Amino acid sequence: MQDDIELLQAEVAAFKAEKEALEAEIKRLLFDEDIAAGRCHAQALHKNRQEKMRLETELLARRNKIRRLQGESPGEPPPNLDKGFPF
Repeated sequence: MQDDIELLQAEVAAFKAEKEALEAEIKRLLFDEDIAAGRCHAQALHKNRQEKMRLETELLARRNKIRRLQGESPGEPPPNLDKGFPF
């Protein structure tokens, strides 16, 4: 079980590093954009933002797995889950 936790922690670290690199790339693209000069990076920004959201989801899933393996609660459930509507 400890090996599983260490593996998950290594994955979390890798996802964090990848997410930070994406955030830097998004920032660079935003600063480089100049509509008047014809430099528009909408597609690249959209793709990078989608990838960032995927990484955030992967991070959350790994953190929850670590908590479960450690015997902790993964966090608060959504407020309306008992009513069948999680939002």
